[in-house]
Amino acid sequence: MQPPTQPPTQPLDRPAPRPQAKGPPLTLPARFFDWLDSRTGYRAARQKTLNAPVRGGSSWAHMFGSMLVFVLINQTLTGVLLSAFYAPSATTAWASVAFIQDQVWLGWFIRGLHAAGASSMVVLLLCHMVQTVVYGAYRGPREVNWLTGVLLSLLVMAFALTGTLLPWDQKGYWTTLVVTTLLGSVPLVGPSMQTLVQGGPNYGNLTLTHFYSLHVFVLPGMVALFTVVHVALVRRHGSTPHWGMSDAEIERRTEPRWPRQLTYDLAGSLVLLMFLFAWVTHHRGAPLSAPADPASSYDARPEWYFLPLYQLLRLLPASLETIGGLLAPLLALGVAAALPFLDKAASAEPRLRRGPIALFGLGILLAATLGGMSAVEDAGDKDFHKRDDAANQQAGHARQLALSGVLPEGGVAVYRNDPLEEGRALFAEHCAGCH
Repeated sequence: MQPPTQPPTQPLDRPAPRPQAKGPPLTLPARFFDWLDSRTGYRAARQKTLNAPVRGGSSWAHMFGSMLVFVLINQTLTGVLLSAFYAPSATTAWASVAFIQDQVWLGWFIRGLHAAGASSMVVLLLCHMVQTVVYGAYRGPREVNWLTGVLLSLLVMAFALTGTLLPWDQKGYWTTLVVTTLLGSVPLVGPSMQTLVQGGPNYGNLTLTHFYSLHVFVLPGMVALFTVVHVALVRRHGSTPHWGMSDAEIERRTEPRWPRQLTYDLAGSLVLLMFLFAWVTHHRGAPLSAPADPASSYDARPEWYFLPLYQLLRLLPASLETIGGLLAPLLALGVAAALPFLDKAASAEPRLRRGPIALFGLGILLAATLGGMSAVEDAGDKDFHKRDDAANQQAGHARQLALSGVLPEGGVAVYRNDPLEEGRALFAEHCAGCH
């Protein structure tokens, strides 16, 4: 007869104690990380990430996605630092940005990193998409991965657009006014959409707070969500190897992400960081034009990545501006989203996929041509340069006056710090009618 089974001495809901290895006792940090791993399993997750297979071997061509994540971290950190000093209202926005730029310790540097990071993100997005198209990494079973990437590129451009208005300077004010006016001219739904974006029937303080809410809360949440989805899909399907490898060679050259691919990713991010540091230092941060003045005129030029659309609007007659300004981006977005479903080639070899690659390349060529035309036209316009120089002088004057403080009325009230400006205002109010 078998003796009764002894009850376990360790409760079933608790892990068995870790066997003590012979040797010196564990240090306090080692015990802490053992405790943390027993509760979170972070070591297994770390090893899974580092050992993720890179099909076909590591390559510099695979680093753009990791560099985009690095820039996204830069935008988050610098954005949080800027938000500690930024005041989102029409009367305080310009003054707070001028304070960051000219009086906060290293404020100009943080703001410059944020602005330069936005441009670098657009460049990296383009490089990443070109690499994806050339390698055929949008093809099945990666269609959803490509679509989330296209959506992320759209969100990045929305980030750039909403951020343009936040300084509430002449450039941001007039550039965004063009966009909201264009939106309002859409038949049937345009006025309602414009009212929603502006926060009311008029373009003003509520427009700024709406754009601030989108830029700081809504868009970051959406970007974080779709970035997690995008990375998870990359992990599910793996990296796309070079099209010239056979299946046997792909298997032979497949290796863990650590150390080579992660070294490539870190090296690329380090080079980018050094470039951003040099760029921001050379340009002393980011530009800031004079405070927004609805009663003035200003030759607004958007950031370089919006110049193709701006030039298209200049070329089109007034009656077609709405159609062209909205149809062109939608058409580009639709073609990009359709690429995986248009590509029916038997393999990822580029010569077998000339149609999709040419279609994608044509879009880039058109955008580059329009952007180049805009830059060349402005470079040859002497009157524009005179107006631009005058606007830059006004901006410098306003920032110099802001060092003495900005009146509660904010914005253009900064000019009242100038005794000459105050004299002109007094003359216009009390003397101009008789003299």
